[in-house]
Amino acid sequence: MIDNKDTKPGEPTPEQIGAFMAELLKGKLGTQPEGRDEIDVSYANNFNFEPSVWDLKIMFGQLGQHDGVAEVDWHTEITIPWLQAKLVAYFLRLQAAWNELQNGYVNIPASVMPKEPEPPTEEQAKNPINVEWYQTAKKIYDETFGRSDAAPNAEGDRHLRKILLDQES
Repeated sequence: MIDNKDTKPGEPTPEQIGAFMAELLKGKLGTQPEGRDEIDVSYANNFNFEPSVWDLKIMFGQLGQHDGVAEVDWHTEITIPWLQAKLVAYFLRLQAAWNELQNGYVNIPASVMPKEPEPPTEEQAKNPINVEWYQTAKKIYDETFGRSDAAPNAEGDRHLRKILLDQES
């Protein structure tokens, strides 16, 4: 049994947290694989994507800084169909949200923060798919990293609204 003397009153114990996550994910991710000790275990602190019409390849690697040179050692590629990609995206967001509820906001260093989506140019905005793509990417960015009206693209959003209004008239 785990000693929970560090747990504050009203705060869930580690056992309760584990039981909650197990219940939340019950039946959704399948059963534990048999022969689990045969699974390769790796660590990755870098990733990249290679999408195709059929599936999504995710490449994993680890940053090495040998001799003062930063290089990523790409060691694993996993290809999954788009159905699994969508499910993985959902469950990764759940895991990240749960971690932040338990441990606080994960601060992302500016050096690795993804660039905020750029609004389409006036020419690109003539295609509604480009506008919808920007709005979707911006929504996901804001949900993931928080919205900042002081961000450079707050001006870009106003620019996009003006383009769209001009096209309607």
